[in-house]
Amino acid sequence: MAAPTNAEQTQLQDMEEDEARMEEKEMESDEEEEEEEEEEGMRVENSDDEEDDSSEDEKENEAEIQRLEEQLSINAFDYNCHVDLIKLLKQEGELLRLRKARQKMSELFPLTEEIWLDWLKDEIRLTEEESNREKVYELFERAVKDYICPEIWLEYAQYSIGGMGSPGGIDKVRSIFERAVTAVGLHMTKGQSVWEAYREFENAILSTLQPPPGRIPRNEEQELIKTQLDRIHTLFRRQLAIPLMDMEATYAEYEEWSEHGVPEAVVHQYKKALQQMEKCKPFEEALLVAEPPKLAEYQAYIDFELKEGDPARIQITFERALAENCLVPDMWSKCTKYLDRQLKIKDLVLSTHERAVRNCPWTMSLWKSYLLALERTWS
Repeated sequence: MAAPTNAEQTQLQDMEEDEARMEEKEMESDEEEEEEEEEEGMRVENSDDEEDDSSEDEKENEAEIQRLEEQLSINAFDYNCHVDLIKLLKQEGELLRLRKARQKMSELFPLTEEIWLDWLKDEIRLTEEESNREKVYELFERAVKDYICPEIWLEYAQYSIGGMGSPGGIDKVRSIFERAVTAVGLHMTKGQSVWEAYREFENAILSTLQPPPGRIPRNEEQELIKTQLDRIHTLFRRQLAIPLMDMEATYAEYEEWSEHGVPEAVVHQYKKALQQMEKCKPFEEALLVAEPPKLAEYQAYIDFELKEGDPARIQITFERALAENCLVPDMWSKCTKYLDRQLKIKDLVLSTHERAVRNCPWTMSLWKSYLLALERTWS
């Protein structure tokens, strides 16, 4: 038999190498398949473990929910128990039970801004139909009564904008904004956001009244535009007369927006408010760096405002202090005594006395003051 030539030997070597590579690939493929099967098995096991863990967590949470509900059936006035139950029901997505728990707590206690905002935002998400908007409005009305809450008023006004297309909707939005700036527009650090939202709303209305480019507005359109411009001018002027943080930015915005400059009377009121803001600034800065509930800082601020003698500013400062010190009977007593002696506005006085005993029902002196206020009203 003849010996293979060099070419034949090379061809045989190439064939052997190809076979070896094919075998190696098959082995790698088999190993990859085995690894994939193992990984799949591990994923299934992990998924089962996660489902088991999740199921176990749900059981534990449900047991804790039942324990808290039982505890509240024994002592309905356990504040922390209410808070824990609400947090757990929200975590579990138990919306109907969560609504019921919030309702029960609100009947017994004033709710914090955080609890109210969570509740309101949940209800807004759940309420899509126009017919249910009134239920959310009712909830907002309850929320703004407990404490001074600029964020709740802002949320209320912005929610009302969503219903401005309904009959009387624009008037309703304006009414809520007016109540908002009356309630919290003097808040030195947070009032500005409500004023700005009010102006943005009115500017949006103005844009709908403008005619398309190239068309001259008719007489009735010109009247509507003029009325709307006057509304926005008035909002700027009202805000600039109030001492608020960053009011320089509002003044600059008004200068840019107004076609005829800033009237001298507005400049005078603005400078006066700016001076008052500078006097209040140290107290605001002290509140900014203080640890909650900032009782000493608020007491110093209140004493300052009492000396200044502006009833509206005194009231807003009391309200800010009470929002963070709602369980301090002396603060409620100081506030109600001021209202009894100085303002003597029946609805305001009685509502404040009522809130005082709701926050501190164990304080006999607050109940006595409330009864005397009622007696004065009836007589």
